[in-house]
Amino acid sequence: MLAASGESMTPFTVAACVGDADSASGTDLAISSDGRSIAYQAGQDLWIAPIGGCGMRVTTSISASKPAWSPDGSRLAFQGLTDESGGIYVVSANGTGLRQLTAGASNDTDPAWAPDGAFLAWTHTADSVGRLWVMHADGSGQRQLPIGNAGERLDHPIWIPEAELIPSPSATPAVPNPFQVDGTYPAESLGLDRPIAMAVGPDGHVYMTDMKPSVTVFDAFGSRIAEWGSAGSGRGEFNFGTDEPHGSIAVDSSSRVYVSDSLNARVQVFDATGKFLRQFGSPGTADGEFVWPFDLSVDDQGNVYVLDDGARNLQKFSPDGKFIWKVDNSTLPDFTGHGHDANIDPQGRIVIGIDDNGRVIFLDEDGHEVDAFNAGACQVTVDSAGNIYVADVGCGGETVAVFDPSHRLIGRWQGPAMPLAGAPEFGSNGEVFALGKDGSLIKLAIHLSP
Repeated sequence: MLAASGESMTPFTVAACVGDADSASGTDLAISSDGRSIAYQAGQDLWIAPIGGCGMRVTTSISASKPAWSPDGSRLAFQGLTDESGGIYVVSANGTGLRQLTAGASNDTDPAWAPDGAFLAWTHTADSVGRLWVMHADGSGQRQLPIGNAGERLDHPIWIPEAELIPSPSATPAVPNPFQVDGTYPAESLGLDRPIAMAVGPDGHVYMTDMKPSVTVFDAFGSRIAEWGSAGSGRGEFNFGTDEPHGSIAVDSSSRVYVSDSLNARVQVFDATGKFLRQFGSPGTADGEFVWPFDLSVDDQGNVYVLDDGARNLQKFSPDGKFIWKVDNSTLPDFTGHGHDANIDPQGRIVIGIDDNGRVIFLDEDGHEVDAFNAGACQVTVDSAGNIYVADVGCGGETVAVFDPSHRLIGRWQGPAMPLAGAPEFGSNGEVFALGKDGSLIKLAIHLSP
């Protein structure tokens, strides 16, 4: 028996074609738009059969479900899962041309074709929060739709363009590239091994962590001013890790330097010359403890905000390192997964990029979410005018986008030739620097239209 939607409500059986030993039974049925063919799941495989005819297996070694016919009946989209990966797949109706379009394991579900067959929508779920995404039928141009409230689950997309249930994807807005490279300093010329993170101090100097492990300070022309650090767990020693090194750095208004000593589960504080001042944090998940301290920042009062990439939370500490508060997904539904940067904007808000859902979220000094928007975010920084710089480079993309304080897209640099490894960092006197994909230090000028 079938529902009015064409989905199977009771089991059915289709005879196997010659060459397939078994007939197939299942309940996950989709009927082509011309009413002549069916697609269905049998066991873990996807099958196709003409109405009243025998079934042909079109996938093996993939746990396939939720088949959806393209409007012209030439292709099928389905959600699939293998031992290595999963996501949304497409295959031709004759069983050829199998291709994986997304790589979201079991988190990518419910594929749905646009009426013209040019786009696919699907549900991407992270930490139980579903969001709707769209892409071109070839898998390019993947983006999250800017709909849904914090914590709200959206799923099972249906294309009804005239009712705008799913907005028809439009061309990417044409905005200028406001970035200009004013200088490039290769890591080798700076005496660095493998740079990890950087910050610009109030003196305009650039503070960088490196895999040596070390902290090195340069002036705006790439000349070395100071260097300190070695491997270990003592004062002034670091363990940033090797496979996924975490060694974030921040500098306060008095040029005190804060370093996430990640595998030692602490934050160390130094003066601008490298003299050890204090440390806080220890291994654990209790208040004031760290699993894997990551990005951090310091506000004008000296309070320190530390993202924990292991515990998936943000903690606030007083200037002397005392724990104040902690937030995570249990208190902030938008905080679903990996948080990045925790920069302070001109209004004193903490700005975080969440790479699992692409949101940029703004917290007040007490950890309450006061604003948010969808931006395909990974790394996020903010300039003195409150413009937000969103990079997806660290999450597999190749774009740095600029949004004004009202969240309007005003600039973009994208493509394989875009050299930045993340969002730019800003000094208090107009300095702009970024790490390059090749480990270089890049000096930038940014020209935004009024």
